[in-house]
Amino acid sequence: MAAGREEMDLDTFYRAVQEGDVQTVRRGLEAGVDVNVKRKWKGWPDKSALHLACWRGQTEVAELLIQHGSDLEAINVLNETPLHDAARWGHTDTCQLLIGSGANIEARTLVQWTPLHRAASRGRTRICQLLIRHGADVMARDDRGMTPSKCADDRKTRRVLKNREKQVMQEKKYHELLQKSGGVKVNRCKVVLGGRENAGKSTLKASLTKRPVIARLGSLGKVSSVEEPYEPTPGVDVGNVSIPGVGQVSLWDFAGQAEYAGNAKLPIFCT
Repeated sequence: MAAGREEMDLDTFYRAVQEGDVQTVRRGLEAGVDVNVKRKWKGWPDKSALHLACWRGQTEVAELLIQHGSDLEAINVLNETPLHDAARWGHTDTCQLLIGSGANIEARTLVQWTPLHRAASRGRTRICQLLIRHGADVMARDDRGMTPSKCADDRKTRRVLKNREKQVMQEKKYHELLQKSGGVKVNRCKVVLGGRENAGKSTLKASLTKRPVIARLGSLGKVSSVEEPYEPTPGVDVGNVSIPGVGQVSLWDFAGQAEYAGNAKLPIFCT
């Protein structure tokens, strides 16, 4: 220990963490307390100081500990990380801090629960929404095959999770359809835009930027096979436009090409 620094025992340090006493925690760190030390506290073994801060929702203390190198992925006897603790006890700000600092939102406990499982099991709707916004997997399954929605403690939380599950399934089907359709890229959508066959491209581009567009996904009626792979006509890139309510759209001209002969509608690619 460097000269002039006072010692601090772990009991004093952990008590300061639990109570949110930032100044005492700071003095302890300056005195050389190991930021990643683990100990039994309140009946729970293997608690790091960051676990304790997140358990009690002491966000300012947690931030100080992280600044001094506290391990975001430290695990307790149940393989729970600090994010599991913060999610379980409903500390939204603390969860936000941990996520923003790089905590693993898919960390698993001994029973394969993610922080989303833990939040759902306690009805922490806001934390579930926070985790979902940051990409938490609502389809993650624990060692019994249960998703977070199956572990949800109340209707509101379950509804949020089920709605996200539906979105995930729709997105999965959407990408599968795009792959089968022969689209240039999986993240592009082939759209058929209704209109007169002889409408000029310049007029079309101008009209798209002035009003919302109602588009309908549709099959072009051609399915690829192993014997005859489907290689769609590439078309001519007309240019990009910004459509109100849709966003940036890349227009492609397929007029007069055999693949679309007889179709009075103009296919475009939306990006």
